[in-house]
Amino acid sequence: MSNLTGRVLKNYNGYYYVVTPENVEYTCKIKGKMKQNRFSLATGDLVEFELNPKVVGEGMITKILPRKNFL
Repeated sequence: MSNLTGRVLKNYNGYYYVVTPENVEYTCKIKGKMKQNRFSLATGDLVEFELNPKVVGEGMITKILPRKNFL
C-alpha cells in the first residue's frame, strides 16, 4: 500500500477527517502502534496515512509529520 499525505480537518470520537491536496476527504483512525506512544495530533497537522482496501474512504494514520507552528 502506498502512503498518502493530507491535513487533519477535524477530529471527532477518535476519528480524524483528513483532506489530501487533491481535495479528497478521508475518515481515518490512529494506527495501533502510534497509540502505544504518546502522540499529539491537532487540527491542521500534516499526516501520512494508508487507505483501507476493504472500505472506500477510510484509512489509518501511520505518521504525524513535523509541525511548523503550534498555538
